Amino acid sequence: MNKTVTSEEEILAAARALLLEKGTGALTMRSVAAACGVAVGSIYNYFPSKGALVGTTIESVWTEIFRPFTAAPAYSSFADCAAALLAALADGNARYPGFFSVHALSFAAGEKESGRALMARCFALLREKMLAALDADTQVRDGVFEGALSKEAFVDYVLQLAIMQQRRGSGEDAALLALIGSCIY
Repeated sequence: MNKTVTSEEEILAAARALLLEKGTGALTMRSVAAACGVAVGSIYNYFPSKGALVGTTIESVWTEIFRPFTAAPAYSSFADCAAALLAALADGNARYPGFFSVHALSFAAGEKESGRALMARCFALLREKMLAALDADTQVRDGVFEGALSKEAFVDYVLQLAIMQQRRGSGEDAALLALIGSCIY
């Protein structure tokens, strides 16, 4: 094992490849070290525990999945924004089959809270982008967000439904987009 890992990104690339090929169960310090061609201790230089490695790997997958969505310029409407989110999710599900269903199971019992915090960070950017699109959409009916339904709650519902569709593999994007249109336009 003469190869020296020079960056955390190299380790994460190997970990993502293992995740893609073998699932989250394959993410161990030993398997990642073997994939990188280094000693296990080298992985510990970057990640203090398996939980840290798994968490950072999962976060990097979420970031990769949502990069096209979050890097896009402002959306012309909330419907366009939702369609872009659904496309990013579908592409991510195609590249990482089963990821949406099993990633939460990857955290050991004592690491569930760090897993929740990781998800909160990942989804905060999505919510921000979606809220900006909703705020800028001049086609939204007047009075939709008065009373019990806030923009923030609506964005959360849309995000949850989109991810749930990917978990179930339903691919009912047209139905969700129709529901959005019926609700706000």
